[in-house]
Formats: sequence, structure tokens, C-alpha cells
Amino acid sequence: MDLRGVTVGSGVLDALLDALTGPDGRPHLGRARFDGASLPAKASWRGACFEGDGSFDGACFMEGVSFFDVRFLRHASFRGARFLGNASFHEARFQRHMTFDETVFAGDVLFGKTHWGADASFARTVFMGAAAFDQAHFGRDAVMPGACFGGAMSFRRVRLARHAKFERARFRRGVWLGPLEAAGTISLANATAHGGICIQASAKRVTLANAVVHGGGDLRLGKAELSLENTTFEGKVTIRPLKNVPPIVVSLQGTAAAQLELVGLDLSECRFLGLEAPLALDRCDLAPHLADDLPGADGMALATLYDDLADAAGDSGMARTLHYQALEARRHGHPARLHRWTLSLLWLTCGYGQRIGRAAVWVAVLAAIACGVTVVHHGQHRTPRHVLTRHAQGRDAPPHPPAPTYAARP
Repeated sequence: MDLRGVTVGSGVLDALLDALTGPDGRPHLGRARFDGASLPAKASWRGACFEGDGSFDGACFMEGVSFFDVRFLRHASFRGARFLGNASFHEARFQRHMTFDETVFAGDVLFGKTHWGADASFARTVFMGAAAFDQAHFGRDAVMPGACFGGAMSFRRVRLARHAKFERARFRRGVWLGPLEAAGTISLANATAHGGICIQASAKRVTLANAVVHGGGDLRLGKAELSLENTTFEGKVTIRPLKNVPPIVVSLQGTAAAQLELVGLDLSECRFLGLEAPLALDRCDLAPHLADDLPGADGMALATLYDDLADAAGDSGMARTLHYQALEARRHGHPARLHRWTLSLLWLTCGYGQRIGRAAVWVAVLAAIACGVTVVHHGQHRTPRHVLTRHAQGRDAPPHPPAPTYAARP
């Protein structure tokens, strides 16, 4: 069917679909081309089955249109199409590649329970109304780089066989992603969101690198690697596990937020340098040596970072360890030589007051030295013992004058 550039009236479309309806109650079309066509208002495609490629590039859909339960068995393209009213693709199935690149949805659009067998592309698509993808299933990737969501956006109970890509996307009414499951990456790198962001997801990796969020954030993640490198939040951000398995935060470098609350996370591989947010840590796993602590790193910046993390960790063994590492960073990287020498002396003698055993050893050594000096000093000012012994036994005694002899009296 080739209706490129044709203005199709409501009665004409209904007649065509009636003529193509099979015993199963579905209209069956082969290769269908509606490029640049103007399609009638409130058109319904009645669960049509497109057995060949379907092309609607540049088509204009007047007012509302329904593709409810429609089947596209081969490739489908709506590139550059214009939907002037509400549109529904509820429970539609796209078996092959599908694209809505640069399409404009002037009203609300519904993709609930829609199934994609391959990639679904929405590059630079404009959603002026609400966009709902609830309970959709993507057989491969959901690709939405540069898309603009002017209304509310919902992505609840979605499953993706690979990746969800929202790079450079713009969200005017906030973001709600999840609960969703993705076998690959969920990316909102360089995205802009007004009104906050909420993500509940299980994925291999989640990244918001270089994103700007005009509001707060609530991230609940399964066992995923999370990167917030150079991400900016204007409100409070809370990150916590979706289940019992802690997410692995790999980067908070350059992250800015009004407050950053981290609950039950694995921070053993996280990079923190450049973090600009008050921290609150609760049941998080921290490594004694941060991933930022590399040869050539700024010692004073590392010391400040260690101190901030120690303060956030509260009164715990990890806090004491982090304070120790802060002093170590200053000992190696402080610009004042005297300060470095003083810290080296403290480290050598008592481990900054945290190595009691080392201090005890030094006290014992000094006590032993002092005793030895005392013994030697006193030994130089007293008679040798063997001389005293001989005097006691009468040997080597100085001779005494002979006793006077008296005559015996009768």
C-alpha cells in the first residue's frame, strides 16, 4: 500500500481497513508506505497487522490516534512524524527495529505494555504531554538521546534486555524510572531534569555523569555500579539499596548537592575528590585507603577528604582509621617542612596517638636506656665490689703495728 503524501479521509481509512480484515478480526497489510501522509482525526488502526515494513516518516496524525494492539512484524519507522493529539500504542508489538526519531507528540502518548523485539529509538523525540512506558518490554535497547519530555514521564515496571540510554535528554517535570530491570546500563549522562529524579532499578551500571538536576534525588539500586561524576543536584540526594545487596558507587568526583545521604552502600572503590556536598554515611563499606589516594595526588586535598569522610562516619573504628589516613596525607604532602617533620615524629613515636603498642615500645626503650645510663654513672663513683669483698675477708688489709708485750706479773 503506497499512500505517500496523500490526505486520507476518515471514511477512506475505515474502508481500507474493512477490506483488509481477515478471519482473525485484524486488518492485514503488507508493505505499507504512509510517508508524508495526512491521516484523519481520531483514527483507529484496530489491531492491524503490518506483515511488511511500515513507514510513516513525516506523516501528520490529526488529533488523537490509536495503534492499540497493533502488530509490526517487520521494521517500523515514524521518523519525523507529527502527532497533533493524544496517541496510544498500548499493547502494540514491534518485532523488529522501530524508530520514532525526531517525532513530535503534541499530546499525551501511551506505550503501556508495549513490546519491542529489537531496538526502540526515540532520538531527539519531543514529548510535549505525558509519556507513559509502564510495563513495557524492550528486547534490546531503549535509545532516547536528546529526547525532550515536556510533561510527566513514567517508566514503571519496565524490563530491558540490554540498555536504557537517556543521554542529553531533557525532563521538564522530573524523572521517574522504575521499578525497572535492565541487563545492561541505565545512562542519564549529560541529561537535564527539572523537578527532581527518582530511580528504582536493577542494572549492571547506572550513570548520571555530568547531569544537572534542578531538585533532589532518590536513587534505590540493586547490585549496580553507580557513577555520579560531575553531577549537580540542587536538593538533597539519598542513595540506598533496592534490596539487601549493596550497590557499588564507583565515582562521586565533582558531585554537588545540598546534602548527600549514603545508606548501605559499597564505597570501597569510590573516588571522592572534588565532592561538594555535606555527607551523611550509614552502614557503608569504606576502604582504609581511598581510590583517590594515588601517587602524585594532592596531599592536602586528600587530607581534607579523609577528614570529611571520618566526620560523616561518626564515632566508629572506620572514622579513626580515616583520621589516621588524613594525618598520613598531611605528613607526605604538607607544604611546610617543619609540619611534616613534626607529623613524622608523631607517626614514629605513637602513630598519631592511635598506635599504643608503638608508644609502649618507645617508653620501654627509653626506660632501658635511662636505667643503663644510671647504672654506669653510679658505677664510676663507688669502690669496686672485689675490693670490698677482700676487705671483708681480712685479705690485703693494711698491716697493723705489733701489740705491745707486757711482762707477766707474778
